[in-house]
Amino acid sequence: ECYRKGAEEGDEVSLCSLGLCYDNGTGVGKNMKVAVQLYIQAAYKGYPIAVYNLGNCYEYGEGVKVDKKEAAALYSQAADKGHVSAICSLGLCYSAGNGVEQDIGKAIELYKKAADLGNPLAMRNLGELGIYYIPCPLKQEQSLRQKEEEEEVKGEAGVPASTNMEEWTVDQVTAFISNMGLGPKSAEFAAKFGEAIVNGKELLSYTSVEDVMEEVDIPKKAARLILEQRDAYLAKVGGGGHATSPTYGASTPSSSRLSTSSCARMTEDSVFISLRFGEAMEEAKQLKAALQREGHDAYICEVAPGDDIEEVVIKRLDAAKMVIIMGTETYGSEGTVKFSTKEELRFIMEEEKPFFLVKMCDRFKDAGTRFKLTASKSYIMWKKGTPLPSNLISELEKKYITCI
Repeated sequence: ECYRKGAEEGDEVSLCSLGLCYDNGTGVGKNMKVAVQLYIQAAYKGYPIAVYNLGNCYEYGEGVKVDKKEAAALYSQAADKGHVSAICSLGLCYSAGNGVEQDIGKAIELYKKAADLGNPLAMRNLGELGIYYIPCPLKQEQSLRQKEEEEEVKGEAGVPASTNMEEWTVDQVTAFISNMGLGPKSAEFAAKFGEAIVNGKELLSYTSVEDVMEEVDIPKKAARLILEQRDAYLAKVGGGGHATSPTYGASTPSSSRLSTSSCARMTEDSVFISLRFGEAMEEAKQLKAALQREGHDAYICEVAPGDDIEEVVIKRLDAAKMVIIMGTETYGSEGTVKFSTKEELRFIMEEEKPFFLVKMCDRFKDAGTRFKLTASKSYIMWKKGTPLPSNLISELEKKYITCI
C-alpha cells in the first residue's frame, strides 16, 4: 500500500517497486502487463532500475512481445546510468549478438567493467571465455559505497534526511543554505541564518525578499536566490512543508508584466510541458510553481499506476494550445521507452502545435532535434543549476496570447 500511494504521487522508486510486486506476485496477483506499464512510467522518469527491469521484460517476453533490439537498447541506457547488472546484461547481448551486432571485444570490455563493480556473473562470463581477470578493488569499493548510499534515506548532499522543511532544526537550515552554491560567501550567509536562529518553520514563513533581509543580515540578491532555491527544493520533493505564496522571484517589473486579468490564464489542460524526465524535472517543477504564483498552470506528465503513458501524453498534447519544450541536450533523442520526447517532438511538428522553447544546452545531441529546433527559432536560455530567467513568465504569457 505504501508503494501504491507513492506511485499515485508519481514517485519513480514507488512505481518501480510496485511494478516488482506485480512482477513477482508479492502482495498482489502476478500481472506482467501491469508490471510493464509501471516499469515504463518509472523508466520514463529516468529511473535506471526500471529501465533495466523493462529490458528484461523485452528480452524474455514478459508482459510484452520479445524484442531483443529493444532489450539491448534499454540495457545500454541503464548501463549509461551506472546500473551494474545492466552492464553485464549488455555484455551478454554483444557476446551472443542479441539485438546488437555480435562483438566479443565489446562484451569483454563490458564484463570487465561489471566485474570491477562487483558483479559475479560478469566474472563467470569472463571465465567461460577463457579470460582470467582480477577486478579493480577501488572500483568495487566505490560500487559498494554507492549501494550503501542508495539504501540510505536522505535528501541532497548536506540537506537533512527529512524532506519536511517545517521539521528542520536551525543546524539543518544552515546546512541547507551552505550547500546552495551561493558563491564564496555561502558559508557566511548560512552562518547568519544560524545567528538569527532560523529553523525550518521560519524559513517556510518568508514571503518576500524584504522578510529575509529584515530577519537575516544578507544582501538582497542573496535573499532572493535563497527563496528561489527554497521553493525549487519544495517543488522537487513534492511539498514537505509549503511556503506561503511569495511576492518575489521570476516576475519582471510591473510595467512589462501582463496581469492574469489582461492575459488569458494558462491551465493544465491548455499548456503541456515536454521534457526528458531524468534531465529537466526539477526545472519543470520550478517553472510550474512560478506559473502558479502568477495565477497560471501547466501540465507535467503524471499518470496513474498501470495507465498507458503513451495514451495519456498523446491525449494531453492533442488538447494543449501551447507546448513548453524544456530543451535539454538529449531532448528529442530515443528515450528509455518506445514513446519519448522524440515522438513528442514529431507530434508537435506534424500537428503544427505552437511551442515555446526553453533552451537548456548549447547544442542538441540529436541531429533531428537540431533540424526541427533550428537556431532561427526564438527561445529563452535557461542552463541547469541557474535561477529561473526573470523574463520567462512574461514571455510565456505573450506567446500564449498568440495561441488562443
